[in-house]
Amino acid sequence: MKQSVTTRPFQQITLVGAGVVGHAIADAHLRAGCPVELVDNNLAALQACGEALVAAGHRLVHRGEFLASSELVSFTPANPGEVPSPPTGPDQATEAARVEALRIEALRVEAPSIDALPDNAPPDQPARLIIESIVERVAEKRALFAELSQHLGRSAVLASNTSSLRIAQLDSAAAHPDLVCGLHFFMPVAGRDMVELISGPETSQNVIDQVAAHARRIGKPPLLVADSPGFLVNRLLWPYLNNAVRLLECGADHQAIRRGAERLGMPLSPLELIDMIGLRTAFDAGRAAWQAFPSRIEPSPILPGLIKRKLSGRSGLSGFYDYPENSQTADPSAELNPVASQIIAKYQREVRRWTDDEVYLNLAVPMLIEALLVLQAGVITEPDRLEDALRAGLGWQNQEGFFGQFDASTVREASEQFSPLCAAMRAPEALLASLGESLQTGTLKSKS
Repeated sequence: MKQSVTTRPFQQITLVGAGVVGHAIADAHLRAGCPVELVDNNLAALQACGEALVAAGHRLVHRGEFLASSELVSFTPANPGEVPSPPTGPDQATEAARVEALRIEALRVEAPSIDALPDNAPPDQPARLIIESIVERVAEKRALFAELSQHLGRSAVLASNTSSLRIAQLDSAAAHPDLVCGLHFFMPVAGRDMVELISGPETSQNVIDQVAAHARRIGKPPLLVADSPGFLVNRLLWPYLNNAVRLLECGADHQAIRRGAERLGMPLSPLELIDMIGLRTAFDAGRAAWQAFPSRIEPSPILPGLIKRKLSGRSGLSGFYDYPENSQTADPSAELNPVASQIIAKYQREVRRWTDDEVYLNLAVPMLIEALLVLQAGVITEPDRLEDALRAGLGWQNQEGFFGQFDASTVREASEQFSPLCAAMRAPEALLASLGESLQTGTLKSKS
């Protein structure tokens, strides 16, 4: 899309959700010199996130209140170190449920002032951007958007960090759906130099331009993708992650899964990636994937089994793997968490011996099939951009290129052999035929 006008910088950034993802999004803004307001109805999570941001070198300059049920209160910056009293008065001090809000500011960085706005910026562009990263469930996100739009009117753009839900499922809850879009950050946010920007059915071009400019401001160039379940990157990730868990269910060794991922070009094991995402978030996203593509996804009972045993992933220091305090990754030589091993053994079925080649194909081919379906559906139209998204969104690297590592006959054989076992290995005959032709003619070859 072309920017036809100069966009107005957002004067206030509010992040709703102070969990693992919300903390990462806040940190990305602050490292780019962009002040944020952080809100969460879980006071413990909010406090922990605020303390972590301060410990990372950012400065707390304001503490106030967020009136969750009556009015969204914006705060003027306080002097460094000053903690003003909570707002009072009949319009602000109500009996409504309150949650604490932290306003964090990057060290020695000031937000753009109103006076500094370009003269030709459209006066009707909202001054506030709200990015939500709450639970990955439609009802909760719709309720939030309905409440925020009721109190903020046309003064704010509402952006969802959803990784799996269509914006069309969310924007109808807002009073002004033209001000709603998707802005999906990849995990780990600090290591991923791209975001997906999604226009809903009624999102205005001005909003897309303004949010795209903001994404570039914080060093995350946007990739515009169609409003489809999972968008682009998660659409490719779903069958890959789901098949990794299915492989465990069928007797594959977790270290063979790690080796298969490395051969594909992924920076870490898919089991470790699920831990990073968070088991509950991965489960909610997987449920959305199954609902959108029931013929492509066969949920495994292993993930809900882990959740029932109170394993949460890296944020809780235990998931498929155990994580030492402050550790960003699992030890590559580590064994599975003992509780995870018990759950896997409980649900194993159709156990067989797996070679490394077979494990690799059962990770790579589902992603390839999904990539072909994505291109076919027009979620994105250029194979090069798909590879760019894999690099920037997932940290994928492979000198052969994504499509270049596949041979059509091998893919066909793997699909025929393993499709009875794994739904994600099934591909329409026409798709397999087109793959062979595309690989032969170089249609899918990366130009980079």
